[in-house]
Amino acid sequence: MTTMAKVLVAPGDTLEADCTVLALDHAGLSATETPARDVDVVVLFSGPDTESARMRELCDGRPMLLVSPEVDAAAVRLAERVGAAGLLAWGASTADMVAAIDRLNRGERGLPSAAAAAEDPLSSLTDRELEIVRLLGAGATNEAIARALGISYHTVRTHVGHVLAKLGVSHRYAVVALAHRSDRLARAGDPAGSPP
Repeated sequence: MTTMAKVLVAPGDTLEADCTVLALDHAGLSATETPARDVDVVVLFSGPDTESARMRELCDGRPMLLVSPEVDAAAVRLAERVGAAGLLAWGASTADMVAAIDRLNRGERGLPSAAAAAEDPLSSLTDRELEIVRLLGAGATNEAIARALGISYHTVRTHVGHVLAKLGVSHRYAVVALAHRSDRLARAGDPAGSPP
């Protein structure tokens, strides 16, 4: 059962924060970008200027959910340094974020290990799905992917849906970000983002 947490989204006045506040409000949580004492959980979007002391001060002892471009070893180390109790990737769905906030609000804590976060994100994909990811990384539309692979548009949509589900992301841009850090595409001699 989901608890009705009050959530502070920081840093405020950014596109990410604005969208997150709207999504969380739509999901039934009370979200704000204005620092307040009565919030239960802080959702922090990490950036190059994420500072440990400032983040701890902002949280004031409340649990922090760090949202990072990727969930990798560097993100885990940053989460540990700023005292975050949870970690999500920017591409996570609203449902995943609500579930993470709910866990933190109930007192559950948990960061992935740096070793687990360092695993290749594309290791669970089939060869055909990797072809789809390569083309997505090159900016191809579903129609262009269908032409390049000689398959139907509907088959491409199905493959893209499977890729999103396996990687646990909600949009194709997150797939491209994951592809760019994948060892599997590089080992295949075809770096992410280059056409096959």
